[in-house]
Amino acid sequence: MTTITLAPEVKRELGELKPDALTWDQYLVVLLESVDPARFEQVIKDFLDAQYAEAAARARERYRKARARPGSLLSATEARKRVRALRARG
Repeated sequence: MTTITLAPEVKRELGELKPDALTWDQYLVVLLESVDPARFEQVIKDFLDAQYAEAAARARERYRKARARPGSLLSATEARKRVRALRARG
């Protein structure tokens, strides 16, 4: 059986609504079964979109900084050498 560990702040927040008669396992099953699938799918999509947007923004910023200092950019040959060296080290 899979075990889920809840962060203390999440457990406190959920615990405020959890009836004492239910175990945590039972309570989480009730929560899971009461989720609106369409809303759940949208929340997950929004979360993943936000993560992607943040990663893309960080990459754009790194690229912008690198382009501002052309001397810091590696040639394709140098990049391949470094990758091979890292792979050889394990």
